[in-house]
Amino acid sequence: MSRFVKGQYSKTVRHGGMIGYVLDGDVSRATANVENNIKIQHVSLCMKPPGTLLPSAILDGDTRARETHHQRTPELTLFRIHHLFMSGNLSGQTAARRQRKKP
Repeated sequence: MSRFVKGQYSKTVRHGGMIGYVLDGDVSRATANVENNIKIQHVSLCMKPPGTLLPSAILDGDTRARETHHQRTPELTLFRIHHLFMSGNLSGQTAARRQRKKP
């Protein structure tokens, strides 16, 4: 996130994106852990306190999709990072597919 905020990534645009693959499949816990880290780092990330993951304005109602707002200097408009937390636990998905294939 700091590379977006510092302009190392997406220097000339107003939006960036990040995908987090949650290997153990616990997307809720991973989201909470990331949000706790953001709260601790909100000043260095140029965020207003308390520095939270906001609901996505693009994927309304999808709890896996969030966004953060950052004030990059000297820009006047907010820079938004869109975050998508994806389950990387493929074992559960494979088992579900096997269940569907059974006659």
